[in-house]
Amino acid sequence: DHRQACLVDAPEKVFRAEISVGFEEQACAVGVFRRGDDGKLHLCDADAEASSKCVGIALEDVGNNQTLSYQTGGPIDLGATLTIGTLYMISSTAGGVAPEADHASGDYATWLGIATEADKLELDIRIFPVKR
Repeated sequence: DHRQACLVDAPEKVFRAEISVGFEEQACAVGVFRRGDDGKLHLCDADAEASSKCVGIALEDVGNNQTLSYQTGGPIDLGATLTIGTLYMISSTAGGVAPEADHASGDYATWLGIATEADKLELDIRIFPVKR
């Protein structure tokens, strides 16, 4: 079993996906979106409008066709050092999270939240159907 929980500070904003994931084993703290053609969760990517529509941040290590818990809002520990006051977004790397300054021309803008501490992101997902 590939499950390993991430740190969660807002349990009221955690959802258990009733559908399976459509990607190979991945670590927690990655952005996920629900793909329309198969209804599964997949890794977000800022390169395309559909894959930039993040529904949450994965809270477990999972393998293909397993169910997944994901967080949609509130404080979350991404397991990385963050810069306080910086806006973080879906990156152009599948599942990745990056500071807004790293967004390249042509990337779709999906805000994930603001770093409130060096290890905490205040998750407040905002999807904008526009390219940079």
